[in-house]
Amino acid sequence: MTQTNSRLAGMKAAIFDMDGTIIDTMSAWRRCTLDFVEEHGLPMSAEQKKTLFQMSGTDVVRYLQEELHYPCQYQDLYDHSAAAMRAVYAAGVPVKDGALDYLASLKARGIVRVLATATPSNLALVALNRMHLFAYFDYIYSTDVLKLTKSDPAFFDTLAEITGVPKEDSVLFEDSLYAIAGGKKAGLGTVGIWDATNQKDWERIVSLADVTISSFTELEV
Repeated sequence: MTQTNSRLAGMKAAIFDMDGTIIDTMSAWRRCTLDFVEEHGLPMSAEQKKTLFQMSGTDVVRYLQEELHYPCQYQDLYDHSAAAMRAVYAAGVPVKDGALDYLASLKARGIVRVLATATPSNLALVALNRMHLFAYFDYIYSTDVLKLTKSDPAFFDTLAEITGVPKEDSVLFEDSLYAIAGGKKAGLGTVGIWDATNQKDWERIVSLADVTISSFTELEV
């Protein structure tokens, strides 16, 4: 079913997350987490592994520290995952169904397209180059470049200043609850994207986002 609402119909800038939104790679990131746990010999039940699969990196570290009493630091987990994901990106990754057609339609309509990712810039560039995605975006920014997180409305304030498009005319496309919440606080329209790794947050995403979809094919092009 094709979906639209007033924010989508009137948008002048579309801001897209990368992993889990444009490319189907969040499951790979979460498998890196499970590999890290296994390599360190931590005892985990199948249910605990299922729980970890739905957690962000910071939540995983907190879980390992508090539940398993393992002295893990975020940098330890990140270094392990980043090394593995560089190879994953370089090999080529799946693009979310309908994403490229939708991006192409926005370009044809003259809508500003921004990629805003929490993946560090050195890794994001590997994925974008390998999948030939640069041409689909007018601006590409990562949180490490802007020194802000997507939970902070200031991140989106900064993007509005860079693009010259007011936040009320911008729509955020995201799979992460925390980023959708940040975008809503900033005054953006929001589209929640379903992913295998956000199932535990999906009900909250549905209640918060202006539109929720399981595929870009559901959006009007």
